[in-house]
Amino acid sequence: QRRVHGTLSECLFFFGHEKQYLIMTEPDQKHQAMFDEVEYHFETWHGNNELDAGSGKKQQLLWEGKGRDEAIALLEDLVSSCVHDLCGNFKVQASYKLDHMIDIDCTPPFPKTSMRQLLEKASSFTFPESDFTDDPPSARLLDIVYRKYITTVTTPQFVTEFPANMRLGGTHRVDFVIMGHLCIRLIVKEEPNEEEPACNSQVFCDLLQLAKILDIFTDTRTTEKMLPAEWRDLEFTEMGETDELLEKMSQFLDVTWKNRLGSASTTSHVAFIGQPEPKMVTLMATIAQELVGHVRDQITAIVQDLEADVWTAPYAEVKLALTVGITCCDTWLNITEELTTVKWEADWDGGMHVDKCVEILSGRLAEMKSLRTTHADLCQLLSPDESQTLRVLTCFHAFISLDPFDVDDTQVPIWNDAVKDFQKRLRPIEAKVSEKLRKELNADSAEDHILFAEFQRYSHLIVRPNINRALVQEREVMLVKAGEMAEQIRVEFDNKTEGGDKEAQQGNQVGRNLSGLINVIVAVRQLSDRLKQISIICKTLLSDLEKFAKVVDICQDLSEEMHTYMKELFRKWQDDVVYALQDDTEPIAVNDKSPMIKLDSDGRVVINYSADVVKLMREVRVLSGLGFTVNKDIISSCTNAAKFFQCGLALNTVATFYNTMDKHLIRCHLPILLEPVSMFEVVVAAQCKKGVTLAKPEEAQKYIQKVMCVFVCLFNPHVLCVDTLSLIH
Repeated sequence: QRRVHGTLSECLFFFGHEKQYLIMTEPDQKHQAMFDEVEYHFETWHGNNELDAGSGKKQQLLWEGKGRDEAIALLEDLVSSCVHDLCGNFKVQASYKLDHMIDIDCTPPFPKTSMRQLLEKASSFTFPESDFTDDPPSARLLDIVYRKYITTVTTPQFVTEFPANMRLGGTHRVDFVIMGHLCIRLIVKEEPNEEEPACNSQVFCDLLQLAKILDIFTDTRTTEKMLPAEWRDLEFTEMGETDELLEKMSQFLDVTWKNRLGSASTTSHVAFIGQPEPKMVTLMATIAQELVGHVRDQITAIVQDLEADVWTAPYAEVKLALTVGITCCDTWLNITEELTTVKWEADWDGGMHVDKCVEILSGRLAEMKSLRTTHADLCQLLSPDESQTLRVLTCFHAFISLDPFDVDDTQVPIWNDAVKDFQKRLRPIEAKVSEKLRKELNADSAEDHILFAEFQRYSHLIVRPNINRALVQEREVMLVKAGEMAEQIRVEFDNKTEGGDKEAQQGNQVGRNLSGLINVIVAVRQLSDRLKQISIICKTLLSDLEKFAKVVDICQDLSEEMHTYMKELFRKWQDDVVYALQDDTEPIAVNDKSPMIKLDSDGRVVINYSADVVKLMREVRVLSGLGFTVNKDIISSCTNAAKFFQCGLALNTVATFYNTMDKHLIRCHLPILLEPVSMFEVVVAAQCKKGVTLAKPEEAQKYIQKVMCVFVCLFNPHVLCVDTLSLIH
């Protein structure tokens, strides 16, 4: 007995190191839909077989006259039909709260395993064949071990041949176990009789637990049945066109999710019985796996067409292929993130979905692109003889025996070792490149802005640790120059803001047709961008130097001061514009209820669309591009003005010509223009009487046609004809 107790105790200790496949702790109400379906199926099945159905989440049934084998056959039919009817197939996949999908086959008959075989298979311990649990302590300990080890069982099976004192008063005990849970227990009692043995089978069903398990099952054919025809042609799709296909899949998934409770004509009803999240996860995971295979195959095909591999093929072609592959992966990751966190946020309980296989492949492709780019950039500074001497082509021999697209966990350490070997092979090349860069970055022969541009140009090489250490002296000189450039920007900023509002009103003309305030904002933003570039270079390449903190502090303080000044100017501009919009005498807004065009007391043409309106629209566009949030009233006014921009542009051309016509004519031509001018004034006066305004688009368009017709006559009086007169009248 001590040996038995010791073996069972070791089993319990061993179990503590085993992985449990599934532990469900969700509230029961989340599985109510599937439970209702399971309960209805049980009632229907029992009615068809003329058996007592019972009721409730945990049912206790009595099948009179049913022996062990007959009862097991009935249970097989009950469970398999339930899986088929509610999941759509006997063969399903479990994907919820698992690191990977598990294939489950619920096709009857189910395998039968004795309790002793189950424990031996799960624990690797050997149990005696004879009944060894006669004493109560051993029986209790064995029951604890059994309950622990059934959590490692995934496939559906019956556990049979229990020890006598574990049969719960019956002749036979049979447990149905699936996905680590005991769902149905069968206790068969056989009473000997003179004529024939009387058999009764007690069945204990945990319908809620069975509903929870079915909630994580998905028909293996669901994706094949539900995915649109476009996706099935993925292998014939060029990688550059995959983004467009993924966007279509995003729309498909969105419609499928929103119609998950709809009729069979909109989505597969069987596929979404119960909890829909696991089914959608399976659907997205299937798309992700096929996308990973497609990207891998496409890149491989591209380099094979070049009769090379991803390391020896021309850099430009490989870079393009890897970039497109990364874009495809990132597009899918963005789609699943947007769907599960934005579009489905209200009714999605699964959290943000991330397909790990796509994420890992994207990272690997980015790493491959970085390695190829680094090698190409270093070799670009070498002459052919230097490249041959340094044997630059042998650097990629570190990856010669690896499949770069194999991102399995077991291959990650091997990949990391290969990357270290590659970096080691680059050291002689980096030493040679450092010598060349030292000549390029000679401060004595270059002005400050030229030296800064060279550091920007080679920043991707200087950032490498070996080159960074070799160019300490050059980087120290650049740090001093960076401080001087920051001080020069300070001087320019002070000069632009020295005059305060007066300076702002006069403006520094960096943009055409902009007010003084906007010109100053644009000029200061340009200085801020220059300062930002200096700060980036310092933080990227010079952060280990002694005076780095001082230069960065100067840049940061000046940047904050610039942003504060720009915000103040923007606030002043915005207040002025809002005040002008509220003033009816200001021509800064379009009044769509006023006449489109009229003659003032001096006979000059005035249109209801001034140049100030166009100027305001331009300024709003500039400020929005700079990242400022413009007042909603100003945005509304500009939006309204944009509707009539074409009309205003046409009328402004007419008004400008008419108002300046006297400056471009000689006296002898005036009699010729008398009739066209008179007609023009008639047309203008007529619209004032009719009340033609921009608020009536159709009338406004007809009126503009009349005005443009007369305008043509002003240009060339000889085109005046009967058709023109009839149109005007």
